[in-house]
Amino acid sequence: MVLAAAWCCLAAACSSSSSSHIASSAVSATAQGAPTSQAAPSSTTVGPQVPDSEAPTALPISTPLSARPPAGKNVVFLNSGVTPGQLLSKGLGEAASALHWNYTSVPINQANPATLISAFQSAVQTGANVIVLQATASAEYAQLLPAAQAKGVLVIDQASSNSPMPGITALIDNGAQNGAQWGQALAGETLADAHGTTVHAAVVTAPIFGTISDAVSSGYKGALVQQCAQCTSDTIPIPAGDIFTGQDAKDIVSYLQVHRDTNYVVFISSLLNVGTRAALNSAGFNSAKLLINDALDSDVVALQNGQVTALLDQPLEVDGWMCIDAAARAMTGGDASAYNTRPEPTWLITQSTHLTGSSLPEVPFDYQQQFKSMWKVTA
Repeated sequence: MVLAAAWCCLAAACSSSSSSHIASSAVSATAQGAPTSQAAPSSTTVGPQVPDSEAPTALPISTPLSARPPAGKNVVFLNSGVTPGQLLSKGLGEAASALHWNYTSVPINQANPATLISAFQSAVQTGANVIVLQATASAEYAQLLPAAQAKGVLVIDQASSNSPMPGITALIDNGAQNGAQWGQALAGETLADAHGTTVHAAVVTAPIFGTISDAVSSGYKGALVQQCAQCTSDTIPIPAGDIFTGQDAKDIVSYLQVHRDTNYVVFISSLLNVGTRAALNSAGFNSAKLLINDALDSDVVALQNGQVTALLDQPLEVDGWMCIDAAARAMTGGDASAYNTRPEPTWLITQSTHLTGSSLPEVPFDYQQQFKSMWKVTA
């Protein structure tokens, strides 16, 4: 059950970088309760990752709907209850309310697929117009899609590594499609931070996280060697049984004790960074720097205290609005499948990014207004 929840946390928090998010924010960060200033792109960074040092201002899709969606539609979210699910649920509920839709979060146990199947079938039978799933392999619900299609139910798949298939209306924040870009962004920041020093990086992965883990790792390694021929990277695979036990930090220390030139440790997910900084310092590896993909609020203080070098911020509440936007597009003749290859807005945050408070911000800062404008909602 712990590992299933871990997978949900990882995939739900995953996002990707995109060159479409390079513009400076046109919204006052202070007015939005967000950062008071933003880091300027470093001149030492090579590649398209540089603009991510500024908060994104654009949503993945900005085309207005052809008409305002009909009110009274029913949205059901099959919610595992872990932190990413809670954040996604908040976004879903707010977005549904803006369209005067009804929203229900149904609890499931992701370690027990029978609960998902039962909740999915019940949603179809009781009049759901939209079903949202999070970090769920399509094999677990593929047999249910024909019945959903027969009743015209839209199925929105968020934070998975699934491929497009009949019956899935849209893939939101798809790891298999976009994972390499997350690694590329972190590679760019690693080189920027190194300031010409040869990088010897270790990417902390977990085989249980499958496609997402592989995509981020390969994206990082490929970008690093492309931009720095003398730089090296390796992988530290964390066994499933070591996650959340404290043993994962020991695995990383053991690796550095053999590979003592390692100067950067990159996590494909914050979930694999449990006690690592303290363990490395205790073992004498104080100079090894940490970069975290799939960051969580708990990483912000570590960044502010100098214990972490960079975070990749992925806004889960915005994902909820994107799910509702995809459904609205499908209902009004738009192309919801355009989301299948579109990343969510992602922000690469460094120690020079001045954040107010200890939480990762939702970006763009004015995302709610942007969605409402596309939906022709005035209030």
